[in-house]
Amino acid sequence: METVSLLAMSPRVAGYASAALGGRPSTSVIRSDIVAVPVANADAVNITATTGSPETAAVVANAVAAGVLTARARDLDPALDRLIANLRQRSRHAGQHGTDAFVLSTQLQAAESLRVTGDPAVHLLAPAVRPSSARGSFPEGRDPPSS
Repeated sequence: METVSLLAMSPRVAGYASAALGGRPSTSVIRSDIVAVPVANADAVNITATTGSPETAAVVANAVAAGVLTARARDLDPALDRLIANLRQRSRHAGQHGTDAFVLSTQLQAAESLRVTGDPAVHLLAPAVRPSSARGSFPEGRDPPSS
């Protein structure tokens, strides 16, 4: 989870978060307002935003979490594209019957499923909610509430 923590505090994720928020706050402000720390004895990362208001802290923390998911998807997608193309080509050559065809079909279904579900190692556990102060945080895992 240390890698996810570093990703959450990266310029790339801050850029995704800023873009999702219409450019305000800026990438540099988000980077200065975010801390992401692995949770001890858990496969989780706590993302904390410290901003001028409690509402903004929650919004920024959620945007950063969404940015982490976007970054992981953008990293995974090209590899999945190559894998799916390779499996489809091998499936055509394997024909429709036999063990090879079954194994290739199963692998292809799994790869195509990853395309829909995203990286199974990274998901949002709980979205940030309005804190009582301008510091909001949440562990990574569930999708943020839709607006």
